[in-house]
Amino acid sequence: MKDMFHYKITSLMPSDSAPHSRYNFSANVDSVLAEKAFRNIPKEEFIRNFQESGKELISKSFNLKLKEISDPYDFAQREDGKFSFLLRGCRVPGDACDFGIDGLEYGNIIKKPDKIKKMYNVEYVPHNIDNHVQAFTLLALWTEWANFLEIFKED
Repeated sequence: MKDMFHYKITSLMPSDSAPHSRYNFSANVDSVLAEKAFRNIPKEEFIRNFQESGKELISKSFNLKLKEISDPYDFAQREDGKFSFLLRGCRVPGDACDFGIDGLEYGNIIKKPDKIKKMYNVEYVPHNIDNHVQAFTLLALWTEWANFLEIFKED
């Protein structure tokens, strides 16, 4: 197995040159870990707890009531209809403000999961992140999930 970096996050600096977002950062997950996450199916309780934890973070960051917040995590759905541990993306309040796997790349992962391991990494990219609260909350949500991937390093 190649040397796993777990995950990497690139620059988190505001930019006026980004066409659809003031914050143009990305994060990469090691492809071997991503493939293991996609193959494994979490219990519904795991997903529910992750969603509730994410809502609490958003509530504090945006000063919103929990009932006003949609589920922030979007777990990748396999062809058999079951959700996996692989995160498709996460979202926070804003105008389609999210951080996730590009749609084309996600489509390729769903259709041919065996090819995930052949990728160097799985990249997560921002969409419509306009302020630091959105950026840092998305990053906090994402790293909460990415740190969980540690369980797949032992396989």
